[in-house]
Amino acid sequence: MSSVIEFQSVIRDGVIPIPKEYAGKIQSSAIQVAITEITANSPKKVKPFTFEDFSAIAIDTRSWKFDREEANERR
Repeated sequence: MSSVIEFQSVIRDGVIPIPKEYAGKIQSSAIQVAITEITANSPKKVKPFTFEDFSAIAIDTRSWKFDREEANERR
């Protein structure tokens, strides 16, 4: 099983330090690293939307009248 841990770090003498809060979460000595260079013009990272970001709209439809013939009528 693979998991993703994402953090920002500064390369020092060819070494990418792993923040202490993530060091205990890495169980394997073999990892895959993807590097994204941060520049002054880089856009800020935006987190993707999660299911919790969307809430249902509460509409009471019990009093609505539905007429199938009217709904299917071609005008």
